[in-house]
Amino acid sequence: MREYDQIAISPVARYGLRARNTATGAVIELDDKAGAPVILLADLRCHRAWMLRSPANEMPACALGLPGLRIDVEGDAGTTRVVLSIADPQLVPELQKRVAAELVHP
Repeated sequence: MREYDQIAISPVARYGLRARNTATGAVIELDDKAGAPVILLADLRCHRAWMLRSPANEMPACALGLPGLRIDVEGDAGTTRVVLSIADPQLVPELQKRVAAELVHP
């Protein structure tokens, strides 16, 4: 079980360093602190589930809140990437906008 502060903030927002757009979404490079790919994927899914149940409904602003989103995690030699893709081409710009907004750290 994860603590509230671990799931209330998207791992993309917490660990995201930079992103590049793709034809179907975005690839986000994460800080090494994000953890192993299998743990990161679980954290991403946990955050998404929390958003679905959140009374504040954080989904309209989060990159993970779009319907039909596919989440993959890749890792090699100290680099972890989250690959977000969406089948509906009309949602790709919205996904990319949300990813960019999550990478703006105060």
